[in-house]
Amino acid sequence: GTTFMNTVLDMFGTVLGGGNGGGEGDSARSSISSRAEVFQAVMPRVLQAAPDCGGLLALPFMDDEPGLDVTNGGSAGLYGLDTTNADAGNAVKAALLSVMFNLKLGSEVLSAQGYPRTELVLSGGITKTPELGQVLADVFDARVTLLSSAEEGTAWGAALLAAYRHHVAAAEGSESNSVDKGIISWSDFLSGIDRGDTTGTKSRANTQFLPDAGRVAAYQAVYERYKELVETEARIGD
Repeated sequence: GTTFMNTVLDMFGTVLGGGNGGGEGDSARSSISSRAEVFQAVMPRVLQAAPDCGGLLALPFMDDEPGLDVTNGGSAGLYGLDTTNADAGNAVKAALLSVMFNLKLGSEVLSAQGYPRTELVLSGGITKTPELGQVLADVFDARVTLLSSAEEGTAWGAALLAAYRHHVAAAEGSESNSVDKGIISWSDFLSGIDRGDTTGTKSRANTQFLPDAGRVAAYQAVYERYKELVETEARIGD
C-alpha cells in the first residue's frame, strides 16, 4: 500500500515543485531530498482534505496482497475522480486511507479471533507528519500514541523482540521445576516495558491522539465504501 501512496506522491512532484516528476532518466525520482520536498508540499493539503476526499477512493494494490486475497496485483488506481475532487490533497489522502483501511481490515480479523485493539502506536514514515496520528485515531476509533522515540521505532521493536527471546531462552535453560519455567507471555512482557512519559512532564513526552466521534462516523462511511470497492478488485485485476 505504501508503494502506491509514494507513487501518487511522485506523480505530483513536478506540479508542486518537488522536482520529482519522473521523466525519462530523471535521477531525482529516487532522491530522498526530493521526496521530502514533495511531502512538505502535499501534506498540508492532505490534512485539509475532507474525510471522504471529495468522493475519491483508492485501491493500493500495485502488488499482490495475500492477506486480503489479492493475487493479481496491478489493480491500483483512483476511483471517482472528477473536476471537483481532482486535487493533490484528495488524491494522496485517498491513497493514505486505502493503506489505513487495509490495516483496519486485518485488525478486524484479529478482533474476531479474540485479540481486540485497544491502542495504536505510530512508527515508520507516518511519524514525520505527526498530525496524521489524528486521522489514524479517527479511522480506527482508537487511541493513537506517538512515542517520543518513534523515529527509532523499527530498531526499538527489533530490540524488544530480541529481549523477549533472551528471556524465553534463559527461562527454558533454567533448572526451574515449574511447568512454564517462569516464562511470561509476550503481552505481559510488553506491559512491563517503560514506554516513556505520557503526562507531558518531560521535554520529549509521548503524544496521544483521541478519536473524534463526528470524524469517526465520517471515516466509517468511507470505509464501508472502500470494502465494497475491494470486493470488486478481482474483476479489476483481471
